[in-house]
Amino acid sequence: MGMTGKTAELNFVTKITKKNEKTAMKNIMEELALTLTADRPPFAEIYDAVSEQLLLLIFKARKLALDPAWHGWFAEQHRLLGILCAKKEQLAEIYKHDSYVIGEKEKPVDDVLYALILMRRLFNGFDNNQVSIKTWGQINKQPESWHGRFSHSLMAESAFINDELIEILIKAKAGSEPIPAEVRQGYCHQDLSIAWSRADLLIEKLNAWFAIDPLTLLSEAVFQLVYLYRNQRPALPDWLSRFGGVHIYNPVPTISDNPGFTEINKILKQHKRQFIRDVQSNADEREAEHLLDLYRNAAAKHVCDWLWEIMAYLKTPQWMPFLWKLCTVIPPADANKEENDAQPWNDDYCQITILRENLLELIQKNSLGEATRFLSDCLMRIYRNAAANKAQGLPASISDEEKKGYTSNHYLFTPPRELARERDAESVMGFEKWYQQNKVLLTSHNVKRTEKVSVEAWLAGLKCFDLKRGIPNGDAMKIKDGVYEKIKNDKNLKMPKGTSPNSLQRYHNRVKEVISARIDTLIEQQQTSNQLAPYSGARDAFKPLWEKSPIRSPDRTDKEQQISDPSDLFTQ
Repeated sequence: MGMTGKTAELNFVTKITKKNEKTAMKNIMEELALTLTADRPPFAEIYDAVSEQLLLLIFKARKLALDPAWHGWFAEQHRLLGILCAKKEQLAEIYKHDSYVIGEKEKPVDDVLYALILMRRLFNGFDNNQVSIKTWGQINKQPESWHGRFSHSLMAESAFINDELIEILIKAKAGSEPIPAEVRQGYCHQDLSIAWSRADLLIEKLNAWFAIDPLTLLSEAVFQLVYLYRNQRPALPDWLSRFGGVHIYNPVPTISDNPGFTEINKILKQHKRQFIRDVQSNADEREAEHLLDLYRNAAAKHVCDWLWEIMAYLKTPQWMPFLWKLCTVIPPADANKEENDAQPWNDDYCQITILRENLLELIQKNSLGEATRFLSDCLMRIYRNAAANKAQGLPASISDEEKKGYTSNHYLFTPPRELARERDAESVMGFEKWYQQNKVLLTSHNVKRTEKVSVEAWLAGLKCFDLKRGIPNGDAMKIKDGVYEKIKNDKNLKMPKGTSPNSLQRYHNRVKEVISARIDTLIEQQQTSNQLAPYSGARDAFKPLWEKSPIRSPDRTDKEQQISDPSDLFTQ
């Protein structure tokens, strides 16, 4: 090919490259504008995903509690929860210092959470096929001596259990048998009990989704960006210049507590649209992507905070623990041939080990990806200095830290806040993807048409169902008593204005049908679908609520495995 041909080819490639760059830049700016101007935070599917899990749980709880075979158990736990909630001030005095963190704002007393500190162990006993009184007898064995920071709380708790709680349990005739695992379909006793007794509370926490403010998310993203520029560059780019006078300090413990955040939020409240136009006009592709990433990470943190507010009332999700061991091995220089042949490598090498059984469990629980990502972070922490020296042409000598070796649960490997936010985003996106592949409730296959059934419609139907039957306290209402008006005035139900009584009756009938005839099938359908597109078993991943208990009754061996602490892996 002559020079003219080569020049023409080069010009063609250059034009294509520039065109692709322009297209990519245009796409990023369009995505940025759509994301930052939206009236809801990113992760549009996560609200529906979490709502479906709560609705399935609540429907299952009603199915069981309305069955004469299990109604006594639900009534017993409801009475006990009410008695303990009435003693919230006494329980708060026992436990209020147990979770105190320096700099943390004091929260108002939550009667249900304080009651659950005691009841969780009772529920765990039921999950392990034990009757309540036997469970309490086992958990309240005092150690021979009290030591440590919380010894006063432990002694006060023990006194409360011995002096009051045992008597409460006896008076309440708390002796119902556990609900068999086959009947619970993977749900645990605690979640079922709370879903029956405190569904309104769960729905109130669910409704807090709508309090996540996109302006706050943007303010946090801009705060972090300005903070990074201040630490890395002499001047802010033009599109951030309006924040040049803001005094920004290290964002600890939370960004929203920093005075600089308040200033940025005030500026954006007045000039948000102009700021977005400035980004589109003046920011380059890398800067725009960085802002988008920070915005999504801020949103992910708020979404996770919202979800954990709900999960505080439910049993902690199970996860698959793992333990890596890693160290640098230096083969002996004077080794004979047999010794050299026994070495995996003839030069210095990094040895990484994990128990085979642990590896198989990680694969089985779909959490190997998280375990290997965490291993990658550990390796980076140990070897990054040697890699940096090598890149600069300096000796990459083996440090004592490398030769010493570490296990992956060492405190050195605690992820920084920025990485934690990225993992929050991964968790949210992962559960959104799982929901899209496994949803069963929010789509209705009508004979005439297929339609999406909104969360609001399900919640309204549930409220109507509960009011008509007096769930959970037995104070049933009739339509003429104002059931529909009460639903329309419920601040936790986002019903469109003008929703007709006929629509509410239709929503009620749909809920009634699911609870009476379809809930078990829907749960089985999702569990079957999950086998093809399984949820992640990683520690920080969101999981379906039916994954907390075996789907068959445990025999003796199973019970021993359930009672054992997963953290045992960390001490091997």
